[in-house]
Amino acid sequence: MRLLLFLLSLLSLSAQAFPLMTVEALQLPAWLERGGVRQPLLPGAGIRQGDGLVVGGGGRVWLSLSDGSRVKLGELADFRVTELGLAEAPKTTGGPSREIARQRRGVAHSGEAPPLLAAALEVAKGAFRFTTGSLGQTGRREVRIKVGAATAGIRGTDVWGKSSDEKDLICLIEGQVVVQHGTKLLSLQDPLSFFVVPRGQPPLPVGAATEEEVKKWARETELEPGAGILRHDGGWQVNLFASPERQETETIRARLAENGYGAEVVEVTVKGKRFHRLRIGGLADRAEAEGLARRLAGRYGVAAPWVSN
Repeated sequence: MRLLLFLLSLLSLSAQAFPLMTVEALQLPAWLERGGVRQPLLPGAGIRQGDGLVVGGGGRVWLSLSDGSRVKLGELADFRVTELGLAEAPKTTGGPSREIARQRRGVAHSGEAPPLLAAALEVAKGAFRFTTGSLGQTGRREVRIKVGAATAGIRGTDVWGKSSDEKDLICLIEGQVVVQHGTKLLSLQDPLSFFVVPRGQPPLPVGAATEEEVKKWARETELEPGAGILRHDGGWQVNLFASPERQETETIRARLAENGYGAEVVEVTVKGKRFHRLRIGGLADRAEAEGLARRLAGRYGVAAPWVSN
């Protein structure tokens, strides 16, 4: 037991150095809310317990978790990380208690097991998709996702959902998921089965979506090629503005930040003259940089942006 606690403490320290959740890729605009402060979301940013993510119109955000799984968020999403950390795997001996643990926690273990990723996520608004990686069936994660009034305990490998003004919906694409609404628990095991709660009404019976419906839903959380995709290792940038006066550049930077576009100010020298240049880096390739440049041209004080690598 002491050895296990020691290993857990080491893993906790490691988690501080290496975030358990990071921004893999995104389309702007998007914001990070932390400690009551809202700021533009950046590729590669570490996401912590208590953080919130807000995605603007036309935006997308993909998050990577340390266990190899991924969370995709669609435009206008409001997403909260209410719990995120490493935990000792729950112990159950079998029988009814084991099944209750499986239903409530999404995984169950017998005897000692390696620490698992524990996360409680909330989608207050918008669409999401949760997909697992190569550890999909090892039980090394305990993930719960609240979608409006319903909570999904993830045991499956591919789950899509959305909370809107009309309804809350959770659809199993592959694997298995346990859904809780109030005191009621039910298990979705059939591919393309979905659970829906109309706003202000009781849940409807579990339904079955068509493949075309699921493809249409899934497009809401996919990155759109050419729309300005940023990645933590992206090598292209969009240059937005340049001025000898730093304050002039900072004014436009602040305007962009308020609207969900994180830009930085760098000093450059052109023909012996110093300029303060405003740019957004991390674009995946030239096509993505040109797409973002077109999107920002003529907005927020950006007149004629140009791309470079």
